[in-house]
Amino acid sequence: MSMFQRLRSAVTGQAKPSFDFQVISDWADDKGYPLAVGNSGFGIEGKIFGKNWTLECGASARPYIKDGELLMKAEIDIDRAVSFICVSRALKETFESSAYQINTNSVETIVESHDLPLEIRWIATHKETGWDGMPYVFWGRYSIFAANVRHPRLWLTQPLALNLISWPEGRGKHDSPFILTVMKGAIEIRMQHDPADVSRMEHAMMIFNQAYKSALEQFGSDLML
Repeated sequence: MSMFQRLRSAVTGQAKPSFDFQVISDWADDKGYPLAVGNSGFGIEGKIFGKNWTLECGASARPYIKDGELLMKAEIDIDRAVSFICVSRALKETFESSAYQINTNSVETIVESHDLPLEIRWIATHKETGWDGMPYVFWGRYSIFAANVRHPRLWLTQPLALNLISWPEGRGKHDSPFILTVMKGAIEIRMQHDPADVSRMEHAMMIFNQAYKSALEQFGSDLML
C-alpha cells in the first residue's frame, strides 16, 4: 500500500485532522507538492536526482519518539556497503541507559532481537566515531556510528554539519530525537516533530537534500570506495 493509499484509508467519516490542515495545505500548494491527509497526519512526495522521496508526518512508529514523527526517505544509487547513522546524542544516551539495556546484552542477542528497531540494534553493534574539523558544538549534539569510519567523514560537509546544529527556533528542541540513516542503498530521516511546524519540516527537508547530494557525490555506484 502506498503512502497516499495508507493515509487516505485512515480518514473515516467527517473526522478532522488533529493539526492545522489549512497551513499544511497552503504550504503544499505553494511548493507544488501532492498532499495526502489522514486523521493523524499527512504525506507529500517528490523527486531528488531522479529518485522518488516520501515525507510523512503523523503518529510515531518508534517507542523512543513519544509525540509526532517526521519520516523522510528515498533510495539512492550508492554502494550498499556504505552504512552509517547520525543520531542526536541525547537519543543515543537514551538507547544506552534506558530499558533497552543494549550494553548488557550479547551481540548475538541484540542482532537477533526483532523487538528492537533496526537502528537500535545497529548502533549497539557498531562503534561510535568522530574526528577533528567539525564545529565543536556538533559533537555535543550528535553521535555517528559507522561500519567504515571513512564513509561518514567523507560525507559530513561543513554546511551539512552547520544545518544539523542550526534548527529554527520554536517547538523543536536541540535534544529532540533525531536519526539520519544511510544504509542498504537508502537515506532516511526520522525525528520527533509537530505536524504543524512547517519551518522545522522545511529545515529537515534541506538537511535531507544536502545529505543525499553529499552521499551521491562521495559514494555513487560508479565510484570506487
